[in-house]
Amino acid sequence: MPDAGRIEGAVTLAGPVPRLQAREVTKDHVACGEKAKPNLSLVLGKEKGIGNAVVHLVGIGTGERFAPASPSLDQRGCDFVPYIQIVPAGVKVAVLNSDSVSHNVHGYDAEGTSLFNVGQPLKGQRVEQEIGAAGAVRLKCDVHPWMFAWMWVAENPYAVLTGRDGHFILTDVPAGTYRLGVWHELFGAKEVPVTVPAGGTARVDLTLSLLDPGS
Repeated sequence: MPDAGRIEGAVTLAGPVPRLQAREVTKDHVACGEKAKPNLSLVLGKEKGIGNAVVHLVGIGTGERFAPASPSLDQRGCDFVPYIQIVPAGVKVAVLNSDSVSHNVHGYDAEGTSLFNVGQPLKGQRVEQEIGAAGAVRLKCDVHPWMFAWMWVAENPYAVLTGRDGHFILTDVPAGTYRLGVWHELFGAKEVPVTVPAGGTARVDLTLSLLDPGS
């Protein structure tokens, strides 16, 4: 795209690191294992970089289009795989059960309203599910309460997950001034202004904390 720029930066944690409990496996031990599973809610890198945060442009109506996508969500070893992913709005997600026990995928929007509930009692079942709500969608299994995951339903292609070190890059952004949003399951959401120069790079570093009121 002529004169397109990019946004680069990092998302870091300010303040104390929350203490997270492991996820206890309470049933179906043959398929799910005996040991408690690690808590996946916080990926923290060096210099307190936050991984798996969603960084996105808010309300941009020009620029790139979504690339073809075939997202999937597997239930494997009594976990959702992947734990978090970004999916384009309106695209159907292939929901799979690779386990020999019954699962279901129950999706909720940011207000806690139930969006869908897909039952998959048999190993190898596959269902295509369209996720209608934009923004964060929480996924859980009602059969196995330690199983949960997230999807970010993106209204435009300018949305990425931060790496394990908290870094991110948004490319091919039309020159202009925007709102840059960040969301994390523990620390909530905030927005900051960003101006992208033609053919250049805007550097934006964001901090999140348990006490951050957002903006």
